[in-house]
Amino acid sequence: MNVSCVVIDKKEQKLSYSGAYRPLIFLESKTNKITEIKGQRFSLGYTYAGVSKEYKTHYLHYSKDDSFYLFSDGITDQFGGEKIKNSD
Repeated sequence: MNVSCVVIDKKEQKLSYSGAYRPLIFLESKTNKITEIKGQRFSLGYTYAGVSKEYKTHYLHYSKDDSFYLFSDGITDQFGGEKIKNSD
């Protein structure tokens, strides 16, 4: 499973992000700077024999008008890609 997890502390204006293959896009309103923070390059829930996975947590401070974007891998991935194959 590919996933993004975000925790927002409004009082401290701090965001914590961790992801499995899914990125976080951060748009700073004052500078119009766009930053992509990539998720780890392994999925959640699948393990390789003898290999431990550690998900990194990224911390960002944000301002009032900043924006954050998270994306799924799309409905076509959920339903079999371009040929829309069922798993039956």
